[in-house]
Amino acid sequence: ARAERDGGLRRDGLTGIELRGPARETSVIAPKLVRFEPPTTVIGAKLNWAFMVALYLVRGEAGPDSVSADALRDPAILRLATATRFVADESLPRTAIVLRYADGSERIVRNDGFDPRQPPPFEADLRRQKFDTLTSDLPKERRAALRAHVEALPNAR
Repeated sequence: ARAERDGGLRRDGLTGIELRGPARETSVIAPKLVRFEPPTTVIGAKLNWAFMVALYLVRGEAGPDSVSADALRDPAILRLATATRFVADESLPRTAIVLRYADGSERIVRNDGFDPRQPPPFEADLRRQKFDTLTSDLPKERRAALRAHVEALPNAR
């Protein structure tokens, strides 16, 4: 969302995605990128990082209702998801997503705004503040809808 807002995200000409960062932060996802298998079910797609990022980059959204049978067969999504790579780079403090384009350019999208490894605070007011920080890139209406959804969950803490 930040890359789109600042005008740095182009969808045309995308040829690949690279997840680059410290191996300790990507130990779960890296093997799945190395041995990418296209998802065959909606739930499989929702749990597939490469597919969901490609879905967002191709179609402009990747919410819970964005994955459909049509999306599972979309050649543009599958081509981009298949072209997703992992590169270990211990010099980076955090993981970055690198978008590669046909003209040879790259767009690096860094996650510098928060530390997702920190647990949510126990106090409700502090949890709300953390939620606001983590969702600051979302439009006001989408943030409110997401907050309502999260707070409706049985273990919202």
